Amino acid sequence: MPGGKAVVFVTHDPLVSLLSARRIVMRDGAVERVIEPDGREDAALREARRLDETLRKMREEIRAGNLITEPVGA
Repeated sequence: MPGGKAVVFVTHDPLVSLLSARRIVMRDGAVERVIEPDGREDAALREARRLDETLRKMREEIRAGNLITEPVGA
């Protein structure tokens, strides 16, 4: 795309990966394939968001100095 910009970042975070418009899969320093999501991973994205929210709540409790003695839930 003329004049356009691309942002490339490396992650192993499933949520970030699932939110991306395109994923480049690297293996042994080479591009193995390019994945352009088509909606088939929507359920996985919803689950990743749910889990991320649960972890966020746990981080808040830990930062507040609280013990986590029961399930946090999303």
